[in-house]
Amino acid sequence: GKVYAFEASPTNFSRMTRNIQLNDVRNCTAIHAAVCDHSGTIEFSNSVHDNSNTLVHSSPYFINQPAVVVPAVSVDECVRQRELQPPDFMKIDVEGAEYDALKGAECVLSRKRPLLYLETHNIHNPGVDDRCLSYLQGLGYRTLEVIDQTADHSMASYVMSA
Repeated sequence: GKVYAFEASPTNFSRMTRNIQLNDVRNCTAIHAAVCDHSGTIEFSNSVHDNSNTLVHSSPYFINQPAVVVPAVSVDECVRQRELQPPDFMKIDVEGAEYDALKGAECVLSRKRPLLYLETHNIHNPGVDDRCLSYLQGLGYRTLEVIDQTADHSMASYVMSA
């Protein structure tokens, strides 16, 4: 199979590409971009907690905090512009920007109907879990399994299919 790994954080992108090289992974293409609902650029948080940074507009916790401008891409535009095969499987773990990522993949989700692993982060973006599940249900997706859900519903992980 072929893997396309997207990473917005400049620090984490360099770590990811280094790991790909160190492990001689040949079927993975690293793309330095934030996955969202449009292509272009977007403001991305740049806190010292580099494993929880996200799109600034999707999280009230990162307003007035350090940020960087990074490339942005929608899955639909990426598939179209790079002439990629639409994915059979998508893992979405974008620290509160899940709804933005799903909206930017509407054509892929509607036509290809990939299996999804979705991790939502209400802690970063209150209500994103409900918005994502409602949106996916509207596209004909159903939850196959709830992998993990915190007691306070701040985070959850789902396997979903159409």
